[in-house]
Amino acid sequence: MRELFDLGRSVFGGKHGDQLSAAFTLENGRPMAEVVFATVELRKYPDVLVCTEPGDIVDYLTSSPPGDGASESQLQALQQTVAAAFEKGDGKFIITKDVGVLLCGVA
Repeated sequence: MRELFDLGRSVFGGKHGDQLSAAFTLENGRPMAEVVFATVELRKYPDVLVCTEPGDIVDYLTSSPPGDGASESQLQALQQTVAAAFEKGDGKFIITKDVGVLLCGVA
């Protein structure tokens, strides 16, 4: 969902993103799992979200920090940034998803 978080960072700065799941990711989870399990296999699932409503993006980015404390000027900047992204995407905003599963076994 990098594209979505990049929009937020472009207006709010900082590390806006999915910080709740940053501690265990597909990228860093395998070595952690290999300490405990005999076999670890990563299976990726390619997927995208196609957003057709700019308001949905604005609502999402303002539903948690830092967007939930946005000033009026930041909200206007976000709305303009989102509108430009939708214009560039011919009325759509494509969000790639990095989804997968670590299959772990004991033998």
